[in-house]
Amino acid sequence: MVRLALCDDDERYVELLESRVRDYCQRNEKKVCIAAYTDSSKLEDEIIKGNLSDAYILDIEMPDYSGMELVERIREQSELPQVILLTAYESFAVEACGRDVLWYVLKEGGGQELFRALDKLFVRLKRQLDEKTYVISNQQRYKKLFQKDILYIQKEE
Repeated sequence: MVRLALCDDDERYVELLESRVRDYCQRNEKKVCIAAYTDSSKLEDEIIKGNLSDAYILDIEMPDYSGMELVERIREQSELPQVILLTAYESFAVEACGRDVLWYVLKEGGGQELFRALDKLFVRLKRQLDEKTYVISNQQRYKKLFQKDILYIQKEE
């Protein structure tokens, strides 16, 4: 089951987004557990605690923490979670590309662009699940690596 976190400060939009994602998953027989947030600081708290989802769909412009700031927090914890950014403005596209995000979706594009992003998301997540991983953790963070990417491991103390 894929853990997916949604965050947008517009309560009506996050409900619409959750409905679209659930419909997509039902039609494509994908099992998901969705956590929807309208307060970016609550999601940021979960990320800092290490309670990471497999994927995130984040609005870029929000009070407290922007989607870009949340991506930074996620990447501080792990490089594996996939991120789709949502916005009403095209001007953020270049900055979003530099944040190692999977897809950039314009809200006004409707469901089709979101569905294309979800197609790509589930292909990526399937690859991650099919490949063996090794988890390195301590009290501050954890890092999940594909075993094929590991050349050498040495543990001290």
